[in-house]
Amino acid sequence: MKTLLSCTMILLVCLGDASLFAEDTGRVLLGHEAGGVSALDMSQDGSLLVSGGDDFTVRLWDIPKGKELAVLYTGLDAEGLVPRSDPPPNILSVALSIDGNLAVVGTRNGVVRVITVSTSELMTTFLGHTGGIRSVSFHPNGELLATGSHDTTIRIWNIKTKKLVQILEGHTNTVRAVKFSSDGSLVSASDDGTVRYWEMKTGQAVNTIVLNAGGVRSLSLAQGNGYIAAGCEDGSIHTWKMGEESQRWTAREHRGPVLAVAINSNNDFLVSGGEDYRIRIWNFKTRKELTTLKIHSAPVTALSFSRDGKYFASGSYDTSIRIWNLDYVLAPPSPGQK
Repeated sequence: MKTLLSCTMILLVCLGDASLFAEDTGRVLLGHEAGGVSALDMSQDGSLLVSGGDDFTVRLWDIPKGKELAVLYTGLDAEGLVPRSDPPPNILSVALSIDGNLAVVGTRNGVVRVITVSTSELMTTFLGHTGGIRSVSFHPNGELLATGSHDTTIRIWNIKTKKLVQILEGHTNTVRAVKFSSDGSLVSASDDGTVRYWEMKTGQAVNTIVLNAGGVRSLSLAQGNGYIAAGCEDGSIHTWKMGEESQRWTAREHRGPVLAVAINSNNDFLVSGGEDYRIRIWNFKTRKELTTLKIHSAPVTALSFSRDGKYFASGSYDTSIRIWNLDYVLAPPSPGQK
């Protein structure tokens, strides 16, 4: 296993016919300097990234150019001050729709906002949760939205009709993650230590996987093959295939909660980020750890892969977003090739 101890790297990101070279510290996106990065999501075509932070803003980034395009939302007032509210409107979760036209934002004060990306205009607001919105996920059909909250519930909203469709109840603690699969199935993870599969027609959990009494902090679904990865409070990572839960694989390498996990689109690699400031990269097929990235100077809170699975973004409480090229990270060029 290789370990990268230095920040000295040259990053090459390929997006179609375009090639992007970054500084020797890697591609770093800075904009949330007033607060750590709490959430991020990459568009399906890999050209855009949306991020949310403890600076009460949601920002849109152009990945090929490595620059900020817009502030899609701010919880600050006209004078740039934090409104006096309890709880304050920290950004806890963000997601982009499959077509990249909409962004959804979940805040600590329980409000869900849907924003038109091209104009940064508010499309609709959903109210009903009584706790912070820890996770948001667009349905593949683009019409439905799932939100998971500190209030222990999952709510399904119709974006077109702007109405609540149903409330899913069963978790007994904060819902940390909700994810729609490519076929429209819904999976959730919670601080109650479980991962649950939901039947959308009935609103009932059809399977409950007990993982860790301390809580499940992060979740990722592989596309097309039913595999799931979950990161837990005790530093463990679990992966399994739906229907084959008894064959679950577990690793305990992180020293502290695993705050983010992501499986790439080719189902070749798994990345995990934790409160230990580390990003670990795993061969998803062999379950072997390939390398550890020790670049962030604070907990790694969010991870998202590009559609082609060749690069990924990481967000951290150190206020930075970094774009990583898997080919480079796993096989860095020799000094003479730089």
